[in-house]
Amino acid sequence: MLAAALALAACAGVEDGATAVGGSVGAQAIGFDAYINRGTTRGGTAGVLTLASLKTGAHSAGGFGVLAYYTGTHPYEATALPTFMYNERVWWQEAVPPASWTYTPLKYWPNGEGEATGVTGRMPHYVSFYAYAPYTPVAVATGCAADGSTTGITAMTRPIDDGHPRVRYAIDTRPTHSVDLCWGEPALNRTKPEGDATAAAPITFSFHHRLAALNVRIDADIDEQGGHTNTPDAYTRIWVRSVVFEGFTDQGELDLYDGQWYGPDCDCAPDKWPYTVADGRSDGREGMAADPNERHTGLNPAIVQGAPYDNTQFATQLVATDATRTGVTNTATNLFDVSTWAYADPADPTTEERAAALAAPIYVIPNAAPLRVTITYDVETYDAKLVANRLGDGATPGSSMQNTISLYIKDGTGATITMQPGKQYTLHLHLGLASVKADATVTPWADGATATVHVPGDE
Repeated sequence: MLAAALALAACAGVEDGATAVGGSVGAQAIGFDAYINRGTTRGGTAGVLTLASLKTGAHSAGGFGVLAYYTGTHPYEATALPTFMYNERVWWQEAVPPASWTYTPLKYWPNGEGEATGVTGRMPHYVSFYAYAPYTPVAVATGCAADGSTTGITAMTRPIDDGHPRVRYAIDTRPTHSVDLCWGEPALNRTKPEGDATAAAPITFSFHHRLAALNVRIDADIDEQGGHTNTPDAYTRIWVRSVVFEGFTDQGELDLYDGQWYGPDCDCAPDKWPYTVADGRSDGREGMAADPNERHTGLNPAIVQGAPYDNTQFATQLVATDATRTGVTNTATNLFDVSTWAYADPADPTTEERAAALAAPIYVIPNAAPLRVTITYDVETYDAKLVANRLGDGATPGSSMQNTISLYIKDGTGATITMQPGKQYTLHLHLGLASVKADATVTPWADGATATVHVPGDE
């Protein structure tokens, strides 16, 4: 498991102490520090999050979020409310030396009973801290994402909600929008450090990935030649209609108390329904059963038949009027939508940029079901003589054959894979196609019997 750590440590903020029997009492500010060993990604933004990228962003973006529960002299219970900090954004401040993590308004450790009067054996006051990364702004009244987003971190516990704090999450099958959610082990029932020091000892969060990363690549393997060097015939195109996944779910709630996933709005495990990514067409050839997790978005548009064929090209090839829609070829491409991938020059991406787009993952919620993939695709061939048949654009004559392949994904030992949080899975789907070939043999005429016949016949 990729692990990272964020530390709640001392800031420089100081407040004048009160004068009482036994001396002055220093107000100890609660501050933050952070370090990350391996990557995560942001809550409102997609992409790999390193310590450097965690530190980027203006006051309204970047950093991580903290919720804190003050429970007085009683240890934390699930009936508590986040009355001390609510989705407090902690960001890196580089400009004001010394560079440090900061937030506003600054909070201070509550003094325990008896300390101000010098009574020995003060009664401690407890604060419990929860954290997640990356930070996402939410509306205080509703707990919903402030920008109305329906994917990534979409909501969290409201300030008036008791129970363990939770973060609601929904996957996005566009790698440029997919968010990697990390959970920090809670720091429960912490009290003001002993003594009059103005800086509190660090409180450390250990962060863990709670999603699995999934990268799926797809290409065509014509006639099953090794190395995938063959290309489809010039008059043939291969289009993906849908891909159904089992082994992860698309939405759930992460409990920040125990780091476990629960189904949305309930205390049960995440659902195990199949998750379908489809091309959006409704022409009776979907090749899938409607289900609650079907989404008509997220497939790479290059491999989806979403434009009519260019009839001016029929003499030499079958191509779409949209040149970006190539269909599945012998060159591997990301199954998911990377059409908005940021290239320095979109007309001429570098080798490194293409490799990054190909390897880009999405982040999903593992649900303990075996990983299974079912893909439905069309193989379309232009043939002017097949006037009774139409290809996917509904106008071009030819043959259109729908194929469905389903398989469990297995590791190198032959064991079926079950996805785990904090791990990345790379699948390479080869659409194996065998062209229809013709052969013939010629059987020579057999020697027949010889006879003489007189016409008209002899008496």
